[in-house]
Amino acid sequence: MFIYEDPQLAASPFFQPPFLPVTQLGYMERPFPWTQYPHFHEDEYELFFLPAGASLLNLPGCMQPMHEGSLCLIPPRIAHCHTGDDGASAPLAFYSIRFRASRQNTPLWERLQALPTTVVPDAENVPAICRLIDLAFDQSQKHSGKIDDLTQSLLQPALQLAAEELLQRGQTIPTNAPVYANDILTYLQQNIGNPVTMEDVSREFHLSQSHIFRVFTKTYHTSPIHYLIYCRMRQARTYILDQHLRAEEIAPKLAFNNTYHFIKTFEKFYGCPPDRYLTDGPEFREGEDASAKITEM
Repeated sequence: MFIYEDPQLAASPFFQPPFLPVTQLGYMERPFPWTQYPHFHEDEYELFFLPAGASLLNLPGCMQPMHEGSLCLIPPRIAHCHTGDDGASAPLAFYSIRFRASRQNTPLWERLQALPTTVVPDAENVPAICRLIDLAFDQSQKHSGKIDDLTQSLLQPALQLAAEELLQRGQTIPTNAPVYANDILTYLQQNIGNPVTMEDVSREFHLSQSHIFRVFTKTYHTSPIHYLIYCRMRQARTYILDQHLRAEEIAPKLAFNNTYHFIKTFEKFYGCPPDRYLTDGPEFREGEDASAKITEM
C-alpha cells in the first residue's frame, strides 16, 4: 500500500517550516517486481523501517542487510533498491516514509542534511514509528486517501523519533560508484522510447561495452539492459493506468519491434498481459501513483 501527498495542500502549515512535509508513505509485505531495480529521488529523503522479517538494501557498490528493528536513511540521488532475503523465515513487514526539505532551513532538517546514507541496525523506536505510520494510513483512508493535514501531523513525531535514532546510533553505509554510473542510469531512463543498445551507450559515454556492463552491474546489481526493460515496463504501466492505451499503441512508444514481444515482456514482469492488467494485476499496482516519474518509485 502506498499513499501520496495531496498537492492541493501546498499552503498547509505542515508543508512549511519547521515541519518536514511527507510526500509518500508505504507499506509492503513482500518485494514487488519493481523493488529489485534501482531508483533515486531528486530532492527527497527516504526512511525505511523493518518491524519484522529481513531484506537486502542494494546501494551503489554494496548491499546492506536489513532485519527486524532496522532503520535506514537514504539521501537524495542515491540509487537504491530492495530484494527479499530468501533465507528469512519471518514474513516481511516493510515501512517507508519519503519527505522533502522545507523551503527554509530548520534545526531538524540541518541535522538530517548532514547525514550520509545511514543505518541503525537495532533501532529502539521502530515499533513506535510503525504504530504512528499505521495510524496515518488509517486516518488517510477515512478521509482523502492521500497524505492530508491530519496524516502529516501524525508523521512529524515519527520523523523526529527516526532522527533521534539516526543521530545518536546511526552507522554510515559506505557506498562506492563512479560518478558516471548515475549518468548512465539517467541516460537509460531518458531513452525508453528509443531502440537503445549497449553500442549506443558505449558511444554516448566513450567507454567500452564490457566496462559499462561491469561497472553498472557492480554498482546497481542488475545489467543495463535489464534496467532499461524495467524502465519501459514502469512506463507501460503508466500508459495503461493513466491513458488506457492498448498494447499495440504502447509497443512502438517503448521501442519494441512488435506487439507480441511487448506483451510477452509485460506478462513476464507483471504476471498478466497488458489487456488484463487493470483487472488481474491488483497485487502489483496497489496504491501506486500512475503519474509517478520513472525515477520516483
